[in-house]
Amino acid sequence: MATPRQPTSRPALTHDVSAVELLQLDVDVRLAGLWAELGRFDELTLEVVAAFLRAAYAQGYCDVLAEENPGELCRAHERLTREDSAQAA
Repeated sequence: MATPRQPTSRPALTHDVSAVELLQLDVDVRLAGLWAELGRFDELTLEVVAAFLRAAYAQGYCDVLAEENPGELCRAHERLTREDSAQAA
């Protein structure tokens, strides 16, 4: 797998986005290559799905190792989740 490129900035959003939606976006961006590969398969068998789950899990490890500041992504999402919880209360 190629070394992931980290986004340099977030695009302006047109609506309020929850911490969960931001986490989903970060994950989807990092897995874009895997998502594109799924298009090559006519049928998603259990073996294919299992292989992609393993690849996605491994991609997460690669992303963590490639972070300039270890734990940065996790801390950012923890902070956003706390902010969302505080606003909901």
